[in-house]
Amino acid sequence: MKQPRKCLNLILKKYEKSDDKRAVLKVYLTVVMLHNSIAETAKFFKLSDKKVVSAVTVCGVRLQKDRFFEKQLKAIFNEFFFDNQLKLSA
Repeated sequence: MKQPRKCLNLILKKYEKSDDKRAVLKVYLTVVMLHNSIAETAKFFKLSDKKVVSAVTVCGVRLQKDRFFEKQLKAIFNEFFFDNQLKLSA
């Protein structure tokens, strides 16, 4: 379980420079992209369930309003899944 999150963290360092924004984005992508439950994510990041729900909600609203953020997330998704495909094919 730690391996995908570590890979995700390396990818996020390229796209998001602020530590706070990267942390919120990491929580959002862990729930959405890695399909982890909110309780599991809260336990891993040592946050309350409300903070995880808040991060998911904020990023979801931002995704609907901000086209640049949408393109940034698509690039992160593509790079993450491309890396995983390379590891699986090797």
